[in-house]
Amino acid sequence: GIAAADDNTDLKSAYFELLLADGRLEEAQSLVREIFGDDVAALPPSFQRYYHHQMGLVRSLEGELEESLREFDLSIALADGSNYDWNHVFALTMSAFLNQHLGHAEAAQARLAESEAVVRRARVNGVDSPDIYYTESIIALLNARKQEAVEALDAAYERGWRQAWVLKVDRRLQALRDQPAFIELEQ
Repeated sequence: GIAAADDNTDLKSAYFELLLADGRLEEAQSLVREIFGDDVAALPPSFQRYYHHQMGLVRSLEGELEESLREFDLSIALADGSNYDWNHVFALTMSAFLNQHLGHAEAAQARLAESEAVVRRARVNGVDSPDIYYTESIIALLNARKQEAVEALDAAYERGWRQAWVLKVDRRLQALRDQPAFIELEQ
């Protein structure tokens, strides 16, 4: 079982995602604490960043938006920004979304601009992975461009993006949930 796989972080990460998708948030939070321990500040920066990223997800799904924003901003602060990184750009766009939702327009715009710059740089450097299309979909949504968002999400799917659990839990997609193309993709 998972208890016997103490060093299997991939298995535990997949289990964390399953817990989020199932709405088992207390268990997800406990798993994060089990993986990273009690002294997060003593961890290497990359581990701290991932801890805050995961806790940001949990807090968002719990509806604790201010706390989620704090966690994602801590994750962002620990990123080195040297390469395109799905978790980093996810945190940037979540921060933009949460700031928008909480009425912090200037901070939202700053994070959105940062997200767009990361994606532009990645595109210039030849990144053409399925998750960059997903990110472009989120950026289009944050800019209130639903049709472009649907097209980018479809492009992500066509290129192999299959993280159905993210579709289920990603609050940023709320504006698309009633769109026929989104409903079809979700199924």
